[in-house]
Amino acid sequence: MCSTRPCFRPHCLLLYLLTWDDVLAAALNKAGLWSHFFEGPTYPGREPATMANISDTGAHPILDQKVSLFQELSVGQSQLLALCRALVKANALQRSGVKAVVLLDEVTSSLDEVTESTVHRIIDDEFTGKARTAIIVAHRLGTLEKHMKAGRDAVALMADGQLEEAIDYFGPATFQRFRQIGSCFTGAL
Repeated sequence: MCSTRPCFRPHCLLLYLLTWDDVLAAALNKAGLWSHFFEGPTYPGREPATMANISDTGAHPILDQKVSLFQELSVGQSQLLALCRALVKANALQRSGVKAVVLLDEVTSSLDEVTESTVHRIIDDEFTGKARTAIIVAHRLGTLEKHMKAGRDAVALMADGQLEEAIDYFGPATFQRFRQIGSCFTGAL
């Protein structure tokens, strides 16, 4: 699950995401975060951290460090790291023969356009593009327009905890309606 405000503990990245080094590095790279962690701590006598020197033995100069030792993550980077966690867990479940269902709760609510596009690209490539179920909770329905695909996606409109309508056809009128619904939320705030 990815939420509006992901919580991170001070564990090392590897323990935080509980996975194999190469899987974690690939997820961080896909999210554009790998380079952020290169700017973290360096230790004398260790080779520079690269994706190429990840192995099953020994400590990795980046993945085995405490998250608190790295530069502070921005809101967008925190969301991307939470998405990495979901991606890593989905991959682990898939290797076990289990289909993952990922819940993304307001995952793009406070992101800039570039980071929001990165989040949707990862969702498209790694979740919906691989026949995994992604449930996206969003109030800004208009922002989903460019990422929704007929035959793959559906929208459940909720009000007062009840399902009001399920929509699986996405034409111009549907998106206009989403924008109108979204402006009602914005005006109420």
